[in-house]
Amino acid sequence: MWLVFWATRSAKGTRKAINFPVRACTQTVGIEAWKLSRTIATGQVSKLSKVTGLQNDRCSWPRGKVFGGSSMLNYMLYVHCNKRDYDGWEKLGNPGLSCESVLPYFKKSEDNRNPSYSQTRHHSTGGYLTVQEAPQHTPPATAFAEGGQGMGYEARDINGKYQTGFMIARGTIRGSSRCSTAKAFLRPAKSRQNLHVALEAHLTKILIDMLSRRAYGV
Repeated sequence: MWLVFWATRSAKGTRKAINFPVRACTQTVGIEAWKLSRTIATGQVSKLSKVTGLQNDRCSWPRGKVFGGSSMLNYMLYVHCNKRDYDGWEKLGNPGLSCESVLPYFKKSEDNRNPSYSQTRHHSTGGYLTVQEAPQHTPPATAFAEGGQGMGYEARDINGKYQTGFMIARGTIRGSSRCSTAKAFLRPAKSRQNLHVALEAHLTKILIDMLSRRAYGV
């Protein structure tokens, strides 16, 4: 049994424009966002302030208040994270979280629609989450990638073995619209008898069986 709770407004109450990638910069201030903020920990303030212009050591931390969560607000960049992050989590005592352990799950969920990447070791096709480059590249984007290569940098896959370099970013886009977690995973499964989605639900606690380490209720 799968229970999915979202402290959000319903899909019917969501603006259609939220699906347009070009509108991403406006979503975090709209009605679909929890306009949260957070304080940067002591020792990190001076470093981060140089790039974020923080006031009172706080930064904006909007979260999705809509069916699909923050995947309806973000800039849709598809990034696995860095190999050392996963390997570090496993070394802290979390077996199964190494980069090699989680890669099959990334590939299982992915439907990469760029032929030059879809058949490589780090990508796959046939999953629920559509990943692709934007249908059209603007002249500045093309010039940026070509300029990096002209300076001697490699053309990289940001989710490949080596991540440092220049590339045209790929994102969670289906055709010309946003491919959110709701569109990719929940809507195809909405008729399943073992799936229940509760909207505008606020949770206070998730109940976990300490022996099996599985959630059994809320």
